[in-house]
Amino acid sequence: MNWVDGIILAVLMVSTIKGYLQGFVTTLINTVAFFAAIIAARLYYADLARYIKENTAFYNKIYTMVLDSLQGESSLFGGALSGGRDLPEALENLIPPSGVVSPAQGYTLAGAAQAVSGIIINLLSIILVFIAVRISFVIIAVLLNSLVKLPVLKQFNKLGGIAAGFIKGVVGLMLAFALVIPVTAILPVEGLLKGIEGSAAAIYFYRYNFVVPWALDVLSKII
Repeated sequence: MNWVDGIILAVLMVSTIKGYLQGFVTTLINTVAFFAAIIAARLYYADLARYIKENTAFYNKIYTMVLDSLQGESSLFGGALSGGRDLPEALENLIPPSGVVSPAQGYTLAGAAQAVSGIIINLLSIILVFIAVRISFVIIAVLLNSLVKLPVLKQFNKLGGIAAGFIKGVVGLMLAFALVIPVTAILPVEGLLKGIEGSAAAIYFYRYNFVVPWALDVLSKII
């Protein structure tokens, strides 16, 4: 047993104890809610962004603010319009080097403002969908927890929480090792590699990681 085994054991113990304290219902719903919110945000953010653009005045306000910032060389870009700071290449090509805006340059600035405003609306839509899904699952958890307070169900909820907490810990470790796989393949982290190779438990999370193919399969269906 080495330091990697110690970390794995600690994660599983903490997750299991937390599952017991929270109960089966809360632990399960919190885990499902996280993945459901990510998938829902990916699937529906574009629809929400389109609705915001077409049916509210919020997009126009964002667009006006961005356009005014570009035209006035405001602090949004910190003087980048006059060459004071580098911008992303996609925007740099759209923005004229001078503070004097000709009619043709005005259309160019409008395009840059539209692109930036679209990014802002998309990010906002992703956040809103994610939060909405999480809130809906919180409401479900509250309703179900009120039911499992009955004596028989309460005991089952606690015991089930142990199993749910342990499984949540395993999934969390799988996700962590899924991130470790590309890191160890690219960066020369010999200490981490030696720790994994000398671990009795890491092989199950590192070599037999089911999260990576599962995640790729899900992404292929929703992208």
